[in-house]
Amino acid sequence: MTSPRTTTTAKSPSKSGFDGGSFGGGVGLGLGIALGLFCVYRCYVASKNKRHGYSKAY
Repeated sequence: MTSPRTTTTAKSPSKSGFDGGSFGGGVGLGLGIALGLFCVYRCYVASKNKRHGYSKAY
């Protein structure tokens, strides 16, 4: 006859403070979103100006 096994895992104490990796990831994500929005805006302005006969997309 076998007895059931119980396993316990020790939780590591939570470390509060600054996490550089999380900060860098957040900055990268923010810059990526801003760059994407900028590209969408430029494409929108360029297509809007083409319809009206302008050549520069500013």
